[in-house]
Amino acid sequence: MYLVVEQLLNGLQFGLLLFLLAAGLTLVFGIMDFVNLAHGSLYMMGAYFAATFVAWTGSFVLGALLALGATLLLGIALEYAALRHLYGRDHLDQVLATFGLILFFNDAVRLIWGPAGLALPLPAWLTVPVQIIPGVYYPPTG
Repeated sequence: MYLVVEQLLNGLQFGLLLFLLAAGLTLVFGIMDFVNLAHGSLYMMGAYFAATFVAWTGSFVLGALLALGATLLLGIALEYAALRHLYGRDHLDQVLATFGLILFFNDAVRLIWGPAGLALPLPAWLTVPVQIIPGVYYPPTG
């Protein structure tokens, strides 16, 4: 029974993550009529910023807040430098330009942080099981 509850929670967690990503794509394309394929690159940059700031500060919360601000500034700069010029253009132009941004950010990550991924150690308070009902705990690594 415990395994069934754990797998249901894992499925719910993964489904909500996919919903969040799909809703972002739908809103941007449906409301703004803009095809942005580079939104995943901003997620990636935010993760690398978080790993870097956590390593610099030694604090998970402070590093996450700094990464949030750095990613916000990067998104604003990206909007002014590249995306703003694509709003009235054809969808093919938008796809090609944002795909070029994907390639740019991938190479920028390789240049700055190297080709290997970075590890982000979790604080102790995020590595303990969560009690969902009395006697049933949900493990932190799912």
